[in-house]
Amino acid sequence: MKAVEQYRVYSPFYTGQACRETNEALLASEERFRLIFEYAPIGMLIADFTGRFERVNPAMCDLIGYSESELLNMRLQDIIDPDDWDERCLSRELARGKKTRMVLEKRFVRQDGQFLFIRLYIALLGDHQGNSLHFIGQMTDITEQKKQERSMQHMAYHDLLTGLGNRLHFQDCINAALARAKTANNKIGVIYLDLDRFKQINDSAGHNAGDQALKIIADRITACVRKTDAVARMGGDEFTILLTSVAGGQALQKIADKILQAIEQPIRIDGRQFHVSASIGTAVYPADGASADQLLGVADQAMYTDKHSKGIEL
Repeated sequence: MKAVEQYRVYSPFYTGQACRETNEALLASEERFRLIFEYAPIGMLIADFTGRFERVNPAMCDLIGYSESELLNMRLQDIIDPDDWDERCLSRELARGKKTRMVLEKRFVRQDGQFLFIRLYIALLGDHQGNSLHFIGQMTDITEQKKQERSMQHMAYHDLLTGLGNRLHFQDCINAALARAKTANNKIGVIYLDLDRFKQINDSAGHNAGDQALKIIADRITACVRKTDAVARMGGDEFTILLTSVAGGQALQKIADKILQAIEQPIRIDGRQFHVSASIGTAVYPADGASADQLLGVADQAMYTDKHSKGIEL
């Protein structure tokens, strides 16, 4: 009971029957708090504004992997990923009275080194003089929820077949590259690529073979550029490549030629050999445009011109 007494809410002095009833009510209230705290199915803690734990329940020990005695010699920031910890949040928001409640989502580190995403609900806890020197917290494990969110975000921005970025992802990449290029006065390059007569592979060998060929081609394109560049599948057999820095049009064309040579290497699928070619167009910022739409439009039109020069009709 001693651990609970420091958080007891004290009432004015009473004598006789009133005093006994008040004390009994307080004792009953403290017992209810103890039972709720100890047997809650979620992690619960009481800490001061430095983050030092003053009390933890068994569910928190199970969640974080430390024993009660270990946690009582630790602080909140000791079990939060350093990249996620803002030491000012407790003192600035809670201790100064700006907020009485907070909800934090942080990456916690278990005793075994495993990361957990935790949603931590925090509320001020006053002493018998009405001073807020402590806070009480409730911890909910949201690791699986975060995994699902990341998976959904990945699906929204990536092509499921090849693993490349999709149109949305490429738009974000090119807009970010344009912002950096405008600040640094650099050039960026865009390549628009469309495979020639790729439908013949699907028609002759089936869509499974066509899918395998697209994966191989995606890997070949990616191998031709830097990690700082971006490759996307825009749909069907169309790909785009972003060069986040480029010397100019000639340098961009050399990279485009390198990509074409990689694509034109024979592809073997299920004992059969296929030959694939591509039509390609390029654009350079700022010479060919100042926006993503302008650069993609110029590169797309150049690709159509290349395809038409080969006598290929879309």
